Amino acid sequence: MRIIITQWGLDSYLDLRNKNVFSRADYFADIRPAVLLLRDFPTHEKFSQSGFWSPASGIGGVVRDGFKMKWHNIGPGRVQLRLAVAMFEGRAFLCDAYVKSDPKLDKRMMTKLEARLDVIRLDRHIERGEL
Repeated sequence: MRIIITQWGLDSYLDLRNKNVFSRADYFADIRPAVLLLRDFPTHEKFSQSGFWSPASGIGGVVRDGFKMKWHNIGPGRVQLRLAVAMFEGRAFLCDAYVKSDPKLDKRMMTKLEARLDVIRLDRHIERGEL
């Protein structure tokens, strides 16, 4: 599986780092290794753990080809970090990362992922790199 960093993913990562949501050490010890597991999707055991990976569910229901990665108690604020991932055609697109502060925000972000998927399918997204 190819892992694509979108402009949305890069922007949200930089925003969260700027706000000190997680440290550089958190990134290299926890976040990046977990994201790199996408190379082995779906065979790695962590993808069967709902506390780590789940289908995206927005305001209108399940988001086709949308998923989220989850980290619990990360960073100095011990927050719940989420990463919206669009997956299809052998590629995982890293979209928005955010702090889950309440269930309503989580639903809004997954609905936003649904819109991002439409843009990706139209090949109108911006790719900033690959892991």
